Amino acid sequence: MDILTHGLWGGLIFGKDKKFFKYALLFGILPDLIPFAPYTIFQLISGALVIGKPELRSFPDWVFVLYNTTHSLIVVTTIWIIIRKFLGKEYSIAFLAWPLHILMDIPTHTADFFPTKILYPLSHLHYDGVSWSHPIIMIVNYSLLFLAYGLYIYNRNKKKHKKTII
Repeated sequence: MDILTHGLWGGLIFGKDKKFFKYALLFGILPDLIPFAPYTIFQLISGALVIGKPELRSFPDWVFVLYNTTHSLIVVTTIWIIIRKFLGKEYSIAFLAWPLHILMDIPTHTADFFPTKILYPLSHLHYDGVSWSHPIIMIVNYSLLFLAYGLYIYNRNKKKHKKTII
């Protein structure tokens, strides 16, 4: 999925209040932000930024290592345990947006372009899925996202309206 989708799904599902929504949104985008933000900044500074899908060989090795690390259920479980122990339950719940990101990527990444190696560094096991940029995947994803946020806003406003009546 695209980075915006990951953040929005993570925020909606694991950001139960305003304070933790922003953390869940951030945790939902971090697995892609960590490997691709530095790369994009370097490309921008050097004048080599390509709009659209870049050639796979244009990525330096460190991008693949960071991507595989941030998309590993082994790594994310370790981080979750640390967050739970030192930051508490609320932050560890918001952090679940990160493994949600990984789970969403498994079926929506192909073996040809950044496959999600869920057991990295112990294994390079991955699933050859359908690209998240496929029009049907995008239409379904954004339709569900629009519907889910619509229901969330409707229910939130309904609760506010009940409070003002009472």
